[in-house]
Amino acid sequence: MHFAHPEYWPWLAAAFVAAVALCVYGSCMKRRQISKIASSSFLKMIAPDYNPRLQTVRTLLFLAGFALLLFSAAGPQWGRRPVSENLKGLEIFIAIDCSQSMAAEDYKPSRLAFSKSLLVRLTDLLSGNKIGIIAYAGDAFLECPLTTDYDAAKLFIDYADYSIMPVQGTNISKPIDLALGAFSKNSRAGRAIVLLTDGESFEGDAYAAAERAAKENVPVFTIGVGSPEGTEFTIDGETKRDRSGRPVVSKLDEDFLKKLASITGGLYVHAGYDPGSLNELVSSIKGLKKGDIGVRSEDMYISRFQYSLIPAFVFLFVSFILGERRIFGK
Repeated sequence: MHFAHPEYWPWLAAAFVAAVALCVYGSCMKRRQISKIASSSFLKMIAPDYNPRLQTVRTLLFLAGFALLLFSAAGPQWGRRPVSENLKGLEIFIAIDCSQSMAAEDYKPSRLAFSKSLLVRLTDLLSGNKIGIIAYAGDAFLECPLTTDYDAAKLFIDYADYSIMPVQGTNISKPIDLALGAFSKNSRAGRAIVLLTDGESFEGDAYAAAERAAKENVPVFTIGVGSPEGTEFTIDGETKRDRSGRPVVSKLDEDFLKKLASITGGLYVHAGYDPGSLNELVSSIKGLKKGDIGVRSEDMYISRFQYSLIPAFVFLFVSFILGERRIFGK
């Protein structure tokens, strides 16, 4: 047996204990008052039809009815039936930058680690929609196709790392084009692309990719991870250096990310440790037009509260109309 509201049990148990206490107290007080008025032998003379045992029966019927009423309130369920539901929402691809510059530690413990935790939080905020995960550096690959299985999506987020990228470098046009080709072909649901990146793009034409997204009515939302002043970073314990041997300084390019988002009608936000830093972006995405994104089928428990509710009312009704005089004979 399953209950729809198991959290109610402590309160329901407390209510039943209180009812028992009140009934016992009321019964004791009534008997005490009767004993002050007349002795048992005198009471039989003046009220021969009075039967104190009926008071006990009334109390037991009331408590049984009240217990069944509380049991019904917990929502007893047993048996299952298949239920299908049309889901309405958006299709959203979130691309995470896995280039080596994301190893920079201006975000702790690193830009990439921070981005992954941010992406998990973003997945929760965007629940109710289809979400896909793309990892990219010099190239992009689909880590997780569009799904409503958010636990699976989070599992793929954990795998994202610059060490597994087959092609290093940074090419922001790649994840945009990959997402555009991976959206459902016949869906009328709103679509969006979210990029978590430090904004450094040395290959491809990101602006041209953004124009292609704009033509398909797909806004690109950008989340900047890093500091505008920049920082050096290490790979496998060694400072990353350019060809001349000087340490590479990776800087957040906010102007580039703002322009990229504006081309498509999207929005740029700077990632922060504050959980509310994503609120504006999430609100903007949720404002897009929703459409059918699939059908969810699951087995639902069948509510059976009526099987205890009906006898509960019967017991309570009988306890209220039952008197304390003998019904048949003396």
